[in-house]
Amino acid sequence: MGDTPKQQTDSAPTQLVSKELDGILSVLVDNAETRGLEIGITLSVGGLLVSGILIGTGAYLAGLTEDLKFQVSSSTPVTVAAVEKTRKTFAYLASALGADKLNDKELDELEPYPRQTIHLKDAQYFYPSAEPLPSERTVFWRGRLSEVDGFSLGRLGV
Repeated sequence: MGDTPKQQTDSAPTQLVSKELDGILSVLVDNAETRGLEIGITLSVGGLLVSGILIGTGAYLAGLTEDLKFQVSSSTPVTVAAVEKTRKTFAYLASALGADKLNDKELDELEPYPRQTIHLKDAQYFYPSAEPLPSERTVFWRGRLSEVDGFSLGRLGV
């Protein structure tokens, strides 16, 4: 009797009844994707802590687009051309996502979409008994929601 799984109802969002994903974290990610929510968060992922600001995919791609110009280790024409092409691709994808440009009525009419990834900006990794990495700057981070063991709101070390 008590072992029967609960059936999903029409009023229960998909992300709240998933057996693999944390429903509350999924709601936060969905709001970052559709409403532009940006909030400090710390994730536990495989025994390591990742702390930063939760952002949507569009903001992540836009950030990567800007960050790429600082990541070129060589200034050969081939490298510069490859980085520029990648930047243009990311910029196109970021503008194509455009969910942050929808009004509340349009957002409310969207079907719930099960998110698979989570994105952070200003991210750092925290290992036990070690300084945060990277120590000289922060990075953009992307991970699978299914790999997040737990989370807390707020950033470490801020």
